[in-house]
Amino acid sequence: MSLDPFWAWIALGLFGLCLWLWWRQQAKPQGIGLSSTRLLPRQHKGPKPLLAAILPYVRLAALALILLALARPRWGVEAQTAPQSGLIMELVLDRSGSMAQGMEWQGTEVTRLDAAREVFTRFLLGDGQNLPGRAADLAGLITFAGFVDEVCPLSRDHQTLAHLAKTLATAPRPEDGTMIGDALQYAILRLLAAEEEVSLEGKIQSRLILLLTDGQQTQGGLSPLEAAQLAQEYREFFPKNAV
Repeated sequence: MSLDPFWAWIALGLFGLCLWLWWRQQAKPQGIGLSSTRLLPRQHKGPKPLLAAILPYVRLAALALILLALARPRWGVEAQTAPQSGLIMELVLDRSGSMAQGMEWQGTEVTRLDAAREVFTRFLLGDGQNLPGRAADLAGLITFAGFVDEVCPLSRDHQTLAHLAKTLATAPRPEDGTMIGDALQYAILRLLAAEEEVSLEGKIQSRLILLLTDGQQTQGGLSPLEAAQLAQEYREFFPKNAV
């Protein structure tokens, strides 16, 4: 708990003054001397004498609370982020036209894109049974069709990442294609560029790329094999890579 220094000193001074005045009041004679009290009216018993006796203390307590309020006590909560060890990963999701085709999954007719997004979400957040989720990992989302697009950079905000995945739709015909190699190359370069960024997040166990696709590479661009060779070339920079 913290107090405002200015009001705290004022409250302390006023409280000390009140104690001194109360002591002076108590030190004064509270009656007069009589030779006999037989002629005085009898005192009535009841709560009034008791209330009269404790009233000064009640006033003193009320004053103390007022002075405490003037001192503006405040409770502070400090949030600290502990470094976490985990993976950094790029999740590469195919959104080509073929991903709109239907399929049966767990007894329900869904599109391939829907199934991939559901697997993506369960992998990140967990399913409460077999998958624990990836809370300690940094994950990014890259999609591809005829072109590559980074939907979300590396982040531990997996709820937002899963929400972004659910908003994805298959690419329109002018943008259709399956550029797997280009997407893998982009993911590799993003992992390399993120070295300084993620080094502040805690110890990195490994790096990986998770590819979700249903098709084969279309003509043009980098082939998946060439992308794998690129990852192998950069492996010397990350001895514990799991690309």
